[in-house]
Amino acid sequence: MKYFVFVLSLLIWVSCKESAPKNQNRPVSLEADPGKDPISNPVMGGPTDIKITMTDLTYTGPVQIVGFYLDQNYIQDTTVAQNGIITYKSDKGMPQGLYYFMMKNDQTIQVMVDEDQTFEIKVAMNDIFNSIQVNGSFETELMYKTIQYEQTINPELIQITEKLKGLQESSPEYKTLVSKKLELEAQKMSYFQKLLADHPKSLFANFKVSGQNPCLLYTSPSPRDRTRYRMPSSA
Repeated sequence: MKYFVFVLSLLIWVSCKESAPKNQNRPVSLEADPGKDPISNPVMGGPTDIKITMTDLTYTGPVQIVGFYLDQNYIQDTTVAQNGIITYKSDKGMPQGLYYFMMKNDQTIQVMVDEDQTFEIKVAMNDIFNSIQVNGSFETELMYKTIQYEQTINPELIQITEKLKGLQESSPEYKTLVSKKLELEAQKMSYFQKLLADHPKSLFANFKVSGQNPCLLYTSPSPRDRTRYRMPSSA
C-alpha cells in the first residue's frame, strides 16, 4: 500500500512537471518550508551516501536537495559542494523519489533514489545527458537512459507541433505531419511500455509509463457532430 501511494504521488508530479528534464540547468522555483515531510509515512531508503563529481566545475558553496510531492516541491535537506564535488550523507536515509541537487549558480542535477542510496555520479555540467556516469544507482541510470532516448525523438515532435499551428487541417501537409506525429508518439509509448516490461519493479519505470499523457486525436468532428456537441438533444 505504501508503494502504491508513493507511486501515485509521483504520477501526479510527472503529469505536472513532465518538461523539467528537458533543461536540467534551469532552477526550480522554491516555495516550500525546509523540512516539510512529503508523506506522513514516507517510503524510506538508505542510509544515504551520495557523491556527485562535476568534472568541468570547481563550484564551492551551498547545495539544496529539493524533493517533489504531488504538485509541490520542498527542501529535503542541504549540503555543500567543495571544488566541484557534492557529498551528502544521512544515516536515517531519504524518502524514495526524485530529487534535484540545486546550486547557487542555478545549475541542477537530478537523481532518483530507491532503497539503495549509496552511489556516485560523474558529470560534465555543460553536457549533462551525454556525459553522465552513474555507479551504484539503477534508478538514476535508468532515468538518464530514458532522457537520452527522449532527446532523440522530442525535437522532431516539437518541430512538427509548431508547424501544425500554421497549417490548415484540410491541407495535405497537415495530414502528413499529423501521421508522422502519431507515429513518433507511438514509438515513445512503445519504448516506455518495454521499459516497464523489462523492469516491472522499477520505481522510475512505473511512474514514467503511468505518467504519460494519452496521444491526442487530430481528426475534426463532422458538421453534424459539431451541432450535436453544441445543442442538447430533443426529449
